[in-house]
Amino acid sequence: MRPVYHLAVSSGLALLQWRLTGSRRGALWILASGVLIDLDHLPDYLLNVRREELRLTLLFHSWELWVLVALLAAWRAGPLGAVTLGGSPVVHLWLDVWGNRVPARFFFLSWRWRHGFRLGQAVGVRERRTFPRSVQALPGYVLRSLVGPPRRPPRGGEEFGHSA
Repeated sequence: MRPVYHLAVSSGLALLQWRLTGSRRGALWILASGVLIDLDHLPDYLLNVRREELRLTLLFHSWELWVLVALLAAWRAGPLGAVTLGGSPVVHLWLDVWGNRVPARFFFLSWRWRHGFRLGQAVGVRERRTFPRSVQALPGYVLRSLVGPPRRPPRGGEEFGHSA
């Protein structure tokens, strides 16, 4: 799912939390954690640029991590702390499950580890290369992924009964 969608949902959750509790710090945490969780994509992009088989570590995209954070927060700050610290990343993961059409089990770090962090085996689908093959093309790719329109197949052509 594109980061702008995560930003929109996290902003709504942050405003709701601020409205209900009056805590700016909690609202800021919800906003930041719902968006910055995607920073774990960068090392995977850099490590997989020239590799034919895609591997995704995605340390922050793991149910285990955020359940642990929520439990620690509940122990230190009570239920509100657990929801504040663990809620937005969990919503982020569910948005990724829905938006990327991957099974929820993919976001278990233990599941990906069991499959050698290989995308095709962990998800159970044929791999598609979704990022550029060179480091030089990475900045443009990241910019397009942040704000660019979704990619659509070209209109016309043989698939629609037209000849080129």
